[in-house]
Amino acid sequence: MRAKKSLGQNFFKNEKLLEKIIEKSEIPEKSIVLEIGPGKGALTKILFKNNFKVFAVEKDKRMISFLEEKFEKEIKDKKFFLFEDDVLKIDFEKMGLKNEKFYLVANLPYYISSRFLRVVFEGKILPKKMTLVLQKEVALRIAEKKKRSPKR
Repeated sequence: MRAKKSLGQNFFKNEKLLEKIIEKSEIPEKSIVLEIGPGKGALTKILFKNNFKVFAVEKDKRMISFLEEKFEKEIKDKKFFLFEDDVLKIDFEKMGLKNEKFYLVANLPYYISSRFLRVVFEGKILPKKMTLVLQKEVALRIAEKKKRSPKR
């Protein structure tokens, strides 16, 4: 299955890199993790290896049945909850997530990064911590805005 450029998809293949991302995230064992855009499930697989309960939001219909089949056991064991939706419109509360009781992990497409951050920070249900893989230009833009913002 090929990445859909219209959705900004970019699938990770390097398992060691994914393990490093999760290690650096410092998420406590048995935590609830919200994964945005699991795609083919490479990161999802690492999350399960680290004993997390995973909630995932995937917009691409093609990936839903693929993920349901790949993680059939985890779904049956209530370790994986998959939602087909647009993450820019999803209600974390309706998913069953509670304020600061989950961790968010995502490899965000460039074109939704800023809007996604705004949606998350303006929402009433916030993650305890976020680990985001962003395109360099997005990260630099965020860092620049932080430098310019007045100190409180």
